[in-house]
Amino acid sequence: MTEQTVNQDAGKAPPEEKPKADAENRTFSQDELNEIIEARLAREKQKYSDYDDLRAAAQRLKDIEDGQLSEQEKLQRQLDEFRTRAEAAEQRYVTNEVKVDFADKAQKAGIVDIKAAWTLAQADKLHGEYDAKADGVSDHDFDELKKRYPYLFTGVTRGAGSIDGAAGVRSAGMSMNEWIRQQAKR
Repeated sequence: MTEQTVNQDAGKAPPEEKPKADAENRTFSQDELNEIIEARLAREKQKYSDYDDLRAAAQRLKDIEDGQLSEQEKLQRQLDEFRTRAEAAEQRYVTNEVKVDFADKAQKAGIVDIKAAWTLAQADKLHGEYDAKADGVSDHDFDELKKRYPYLFTGVTRGAGSIDGAAGVRSAGMSMNEWIRQQAKR
């Protein structure tokens, strides 16, 4: 570059700043936007175009490694895989047993929104645990659940002004006017 070119460049704004200002003020036609989006999608597709090839190569490598293993090693690998699956299935079974037991006992306890009660019981650790020795579920703490969330139970609803769950509670038979008077201490 010569000195004359450097001096001419010194008077101009840096190239990064000028396109930003143009891009902010520029409006695009629908066709231009479509072209920009199509170009972006094509670049993304190109990024992952060899994904299937990589998956096939990984499978071929696994097949080669499996071919090199002895029969006993293959059986041990299968056994480990089956144990992992069995443990996962058992965990799903236990969780479902606790859920079903909770739903059954919650209905008997008068809970009106069992799904919300289950979520809150999980968060507060108030649900029972599966006991393999007794082949059942330990008791759920519905008394504590009722203390913390009384609106979940039949006959009690949460009022509009409730913040902590205890303030603003009204009985199901109370009219809105009666509840407002009660809240206003009339």
